[in-house]
Amino acid sequence: MNDFIENYRKLAVNNLFSVNSFANVWPEWRKQINSKFKNRTIDELTSLGSQLGEIFKSTGNERNQSTVSSGGKIWENLICWYLNLCSIGSRTVIVRPVNGILPSIIRDAITVNYGSFISNTEADIIAITFYGDYDDHYFGNGENIIGIVNDFINYNFDNIEINIIQCKTNWNDNAQIPMLWDMIYKVKHFENSNITIGRNNFSIKDCKKFSYSFVTVPTVKLDKLNLNSVAVKRVSNLSGGVYWGYETKSGVAQSVGELPARVFFSNQNFNVRKVLSEELKCLDEKYSYFSI
Repeated sequence: MNDFIENYRKLAVNNLFSVNSFANVWPEWRKQINSKFKNRTIDELTSLGSQLGEIFKSTGNERNQSTVSSGGKIWENLICWYLNLCSIGSRTVIVRPVNGILPSIIRDAITVNYGSFISNTEADIIAITFYGDYDDHYFGNGENIIGIVNDFINYNFDNIEINIIQCKTNWNDNAQIPMLWDMIYKVKHFENSNITIGRNNFSIKDCKKFSYSFVTVPTVKLDKLNLNSVAVKRVSNLSGGVYWGYETKSGVAQSVGELPARVFFSNQNFNVRKVLSEELKCLDEKYSYFSI
């Protein structure tokens, strides 16, 4: 299992560092991450999720600066990097929705068709959880890893879990987007037959499980967000939950460190905590591509 999935994870994580804005801030972030992740334990890793907001803002990624767009991109990359680190040794890989990384079958499955108009959700990153039987020797040695992943998903789509994760640096302006997309994806049947989900014979209704999550680093003061805030209410019932890069605040958002256990690991058929504990010992060798 590890060869096939971890080769794909390596491809996904390496792609994050190809984004210049992310690569430029990484040296400073790496120092801060290592200072909070000294002993390489699961508890430290989970706790790190509640500190990502401060790490992100430490390099000046604020809304009132001219780098709003690049700030949003590196927040997505930071969350993708972190969730992959939390998932080493598991069956889940988190990827950016770019060509050469996201399998075309997954892109087809989440497509919404409105008549002849084809639309895709604002999927900032997507988590894919693999199930089924496969041969490591066959699936682990191909040079075209994304082609191999597509082939595997093609034959095992009913055993795949998909989790769309929208990552935004502003909660108030963006909360309605995941709310509406999650509502669309939850609909089992549309009255208007011109509205459908999926294309090329692949749809989320045929995969093992689908969910939609929101991960934010609010630019407003945290104490202004409470269970009565309109922005909070809009995303309170998302199928994949609401998270941020801070400590869990009941009724508002969970720390992003809680997302893997809630969304990715609920159905994995082995002791994920035990496996992750062992894999964390290999960060300097097997997982050196995380660059910490």
